[in-house]
Parts: sequence; structure tokens; C-alpha cells
Amino acid sequence: MRASRSSSSTSATRTSTATGSIEGAANISRGFLEFRVGTAAPEPTTPIVLYARRACAPCFAAKALHDLGYTNVVNLQGGFQRWAQSGLGVVKDSPLGSEQIQRYSRHFLLPQVGRKGSASSCAPRCC
Repeated sequence: MRASRSSSSTSATRTSTATGSIEGAANISRGFLEFRVGTAAPEPTTPIVLYARRACAPCFAAKALHDLGYTNVVNLQGGFQRWAQSGLGVVKDSPLGSEQIQRYSRHFLLPQVGRKGSASSCAPRCC
């Protein structure tokens, strides 16, 4: 959940990862935020930077995190779009086909595997 070594960031919506995500960030969709934030930021004082495509999503995520006791939560002004336009670190995942999405759908839910692990498991391998 890191945008840099000293801070954390979480994506508040899935749409942020569809066209890329901040390099080094642990992207947690808004629907899973309360369930997964403890793994990415176990201490309530960990700095968390929220970003998304829609302006309202980080506000709802910030409220949920404050309700959970997180005290160092901020919203990235301009969101992911301004970050990317500024030339800062962005990672773009290669999209999975519909067959791969169906085949690996259960893996996406496991924090130990997630989308990156599933994508690497279906990548072509050399002998």
C-alpha cells in the first residue's frame, strides 16, 4: 500500500487499476477496503493516501478508514489522472482475456495471489 517508502496509498475504486495504478501502491478496491486495509497498513498511524478516478470515492473511503481508527489518511489531489499526467510512476497491467478472468476468478479474491499473481501464473514460460 505504498506510493513511496514513507507513505501508503490505496485505490478507492477498481477503475483506477483498469488503466494503471501508482507504482508501489497496494490497490484495494472500495468494496474490500475495510477487510484488507489491516494487511496493508497494520498500524492505525500508517500514512495512507487515497486516490481514484471519481472524486467522491476517496471521501467515502477516508470516512471508513477514520471510523476504523486510521488517523493519517489523505486524498491525493487530482487523483490518479493528475499523478499519471505528471509523469510519476505508473504501472499498467496487461489485461486478461475473458477465459482467463473466469478461470482465475477465485484467485483474485486471495490476498496472497491477487491479480498480479494470477497474471504471472498464466504468462508464457520458458523451458
